[in-house]
This record gives sequence, C-alpha cells and structure tokens, in this order.
Amino acid sequence: MERSLKITRSITGDLRPYQEMFEELKREQRQLPITMFFKKKQPAATSRAEPEPTTSSMKSVTRAWPIMS
Repeated sequence: MERSLKITRSITGDLRPYQEMFEELKREQRQLPITMFFKKKQPAATSRAEPEPTTSSMKSVTRAWPIMS
C-alpha cells in the first residue's frame, strides 16, 4: 500500500507541469462565435420602379404525369 502511494505521488508530481501547461492553454483558447461566419445582408442599392409580380394571380400548376393509385 505504501509503495503504491509513493508511485502515485511520484507520477502525479511528474505530470504537474504538463497539467499546468494544459490548463493555461485551455484558459487562453476561445471558441469562435458562429455569427462570425455569417455575412451581413447589404441593402439593395437600386430600387425597382415596377412592383414585382405576385404568385397569387397565377393559375394552379397541373402535374405532367398521372397520379397512380
């Protein structure tokens, strides 16, 4: 039991500098916000003189193939 504790303490002591280095790097690292990958929408520079047509006045579209039951 005493030998096991000595070995565990020795390993823990030897790894301490690496653990401290890891913790320091983890504190410095920041995750980039997802919003930085989006582009801001630019307002249209030109305005249209004519309004765009609406789809509500269009006739319904028929299927090109028959529906099989």
